[in-house]
Amino acid sequence: GVPSSEGFTKVAASTAANGTDEEIAVGRGANLIQVSPFTGARSADLNLPYVLRVREISGTPAPSCPAYTHPYTGTPGVMPDLTALGPDLQTVFLVNRQRLGDLYPADQVDTVMARLQTLAADPSVHGVVIPVDAANGTNGLPDVAGAYAAWDGAQCDPGLANLVSDRIGMLVDGIVAGTLPGVVPHPYVFNVVLVGSDTVVPMARISDTTRIGNENSYEGFAKNTAIGGALSTGHFLSDAPYGDVDPLPWNNRNLYLEDRAVGRLVENPTEIIGTIDQYLASGGILSPSSALVAGYDWMKTGATKVADELGSSLSTANGATVTPTRLINDTWSAATLLGSSGIGGAHPRVTSLFMHADHTQGFSATSTQATPDAFTPQGLADALPVGPQLVFSMGCHSGLNEQDTASRTMVDFPEAMAGVKGAVYVAATGYGLGNESGAELHDGLMTSFANQLDGAVSIGDALWLAKQEIGRAHV
Repeated sequence: GVPSSEGFTKVAASTAANGTDEEIAVGRGANLIQVSPFTGARSADLNLPYVLRVREISGTPAPSCPAYTHPYTGTPGVMPDLTALGPDLQTVFLVNRQRLGDLYPADQVDTVMARLQTLAADPSVHGVVIPVDAANGTNGLPDVAGAYAAWDGAQCDPGLANLVSDRIGMLVDGIVAGTLPGVVPHPYVFNVVLVGSDTVVPMARISDTTRIGNENSYEGFAKNTAIGGALSTGHFLSDAPYGDVDPLPWNNRNLYLEDRAVGRLVENPTEIIGTIDQYLASGGILSPSSALVAGYDWMKTGATKVADELGSSLSTANGATVTPTRLINDTWSAATLLGSSGIGGAHPRVTSLFMHADHTQGFSATSTQATPDAFTPQGLADALPVGPQLVFSMGCHSGLNEQDTASRTMVDFPEAMAGVKGAVYVAATGYGLGNESGAELHDGLMTSFANQLDGAVSIGDALWLAKQEIGRAHV
């Protein structure tokens, strides 16, 4: 075999043929080429020349994209006095007030801002609302507004979207570390909440170096849109950088293991307000008296592990035995999942779905390409019980939220969960990756997350702890 150089654990491609025939290796994201003699022979003993030809193909250029347009003209936000923030601050809400006002009527935006202030003032939240558009490069603040202006002219450019998220991250880091003028450190900021869709506060565009299941193969978005432009150029979308001050250098890129919990309120004012009101009405408490886990195909092992973990953790949190309903087989249909044998009968407060999906639909265990059997996000939301609940999904792109426009209105899973039920929703924005062991990648993360739901920490912290656990195990 070919020995791997010390310090390089990921091999993009290799070839190891005996003889003098031409060999070819094709790798994505490779940054080191290693040539070794066959079967451990020493180069000095061989005394043979070789020719190495390298052909480098640059990444896909960002597609042409229309400039940012909007039906209304929003009012810019006003930055609060950051020097007056107490050192015991725990939560930072990030919203672009002007951007929200570009998309929705002024009275609705005013209501959103007022409800955010109410939520921030709640003793269980202890937060501050930061209108990021008010940071314009003056008074020692990063120029977030200027980054938005640059992105508006080229919405499909992942680099310009990342310029926005980077400068917002600088603003958050300055508040936490106390490096902004006159601002004291805030070491107890454990939560960052983004308000609105990717259009309002962009997700970071992170290079996808996988060769199987690369985001450039997902066809759910037109390429001449902001999200479509990111996916088509081989990027996945993530909010993780907003919660990680010091990402780990890993395989010539950054690995984001958040320092604090990160969440997002989507999408329109009615849905955002509904989620806030649900939290305030319940006192931020979810009583997990029932659960359901559904899974099929290679995801059955992961689904079984999650069901086992939920049975233990939710029983601890509930103070009484919780036995999750299990639909873990290759025979359940969409009607079974949503009906009396599934969600309609179990009335679960915690629902976990190990399914194939895209951001507009989920597929049942009996679905095939020839005879698809799917359910919509709205259909799932309608089947779920009323009141506080948690839904988490393994489905590919089932966590990806798309901003509605005049020409395209789409209720995706995040919007349906927020808009109809005010549910806490956890799902992948990209491809859900795993294997039949149920212990790796996303299914391993979901298992660890289920284990943390014993009532000792918040749901946000449970996800944060699960990510830390998986990160420590694999990095």
